[in-house]
Amino acid sequence: MTLLGWLEDELRRRGIELTRDDIERITRIIEEREWISIHPELYRRLMEDASKTLSTEINRAKEEIEAIKNRFKDTVQMLKVNSDIRFNELSAIGSDASRCPMPLLIARSALVSGIALRHPSDNPPSILEEVLIVLPSEMSGTSFRFYVSAKCESLIPLSVQHQLLNYKPPGIVVIDGPLSISQWYREIPRRAKKVVEVIDEFIDAKSNLMKLCYEMDIPLIGVVKRGRSRYFHNYSGLADESHYSDQYVFHQMLNYGFRTSSISITEAIIKWRKKAKPKELLITRLPFEIYGFYIKTSKNPLTPPIRVEYPSYLKDHEDWIANYVLSTAVQTYDSEFDGLPFVQCLAHRDAKIAGRIMWEVYKQRLYEISKTGENLSLIAPSKGYSPK
Repeated sequence: MTLLGWLEDELRRRGIELTRDDIERITRIIEEREWISIHPELYRRLMEDASKTLSTEINRAKEEIEAIKNRFKDTVQMLKVNSDIRFNELSAIGSDASRCPMPLLIARSALVSGIALRHPSDNPPSILEEVLIVLPSEMSGTSFRFYVSAKCESLIPLSVQHQLLNYKPPGIVVIDGPLSISQWYREIPRRAKKVVEVIDEFIDAKSNLMKLCYEMDIPLIGVVKRGRSRYFHNYSGLADESHYSDQYVFHQMLNYGFRTSSISITEAIIKWRKKAKPKELLITRLPFEIYGFYIKTSKNPLTPPIRVEYPSYLKDHEDWIANYVLSTAVQTYDSEFDGLPFVQCLAHRDAKIAGRIMWEVYKQRLYEISKTGENLSLIAPSKGYSPK
């Protein structure tokens, strides 16, 4: 069936009458704007297959989730959290970082930046930028991803330290992402010395921030919005009974305004890596044990709970932390910000590096090279990438 024939059938089925000219003009506009990029018959088959597959997965998940929920109820409590509008007036520092890879053939490159800002406050934000990371093309893609990730994440604690040391202490510090250190960073080959060094710098930066907040008596929390970890599974001895993430399971168990009881993230990682010696675990290099809980801060049934992490010097202050997070959580249809503390949303918005900005930098460089008569192919992008 042609696109035109399919459109005529759809209009006829809906009782809509158009002239031939109308139909041809509509079809031409659709094709020009590429609103339909696949054959209607293929679209129909994909829809049928997707519906059947999703129904099967949903039914299977119902049974498995019900079983693991009952097991978790024996080890993890569901606790009600209070909300207090006065928390919105508490001076808070929010911090985030962003990265944008540049797919050049000449070298491996990426733009990274970090920011720490206050709300409410008139203080200027602390902005740290590496501008552009350029490493030899012979570095493996895996090593480059490790390098950029560690360099980017280190800008978060460093930008917060700048705020703490240059302005008056805030009521709380909120960083985007975990306080714990992912054991994923241990996967880098030991021979990649440059990458190992930047990972060490990242761990030192995070450790120094924790020490500074402890000395200044400032609450420090990390908020994880996309959690793929299974720390609660490992901590509770349920790792072999479910393949789902902690976040997905607690999404089925928590209602808005409720949280789980806390566990030691540090201990959960030790249990997970029970064959490894403690000194081989990156999280043991932090100056404090890390704790965490999940909390449902969004009223949207599609938005999962977030994980909140904090150092052990804040143990016994979980209720205050949970109250703050719930009280300042943004309620929005934008899934990128829904359920996150307001100051974290501000930092995330201002730190994000859009790909189009990176391409604007690239296009400007192309223009400069073309004026000098240099060979433009020297800075050609990878296949499939081109300036918009």
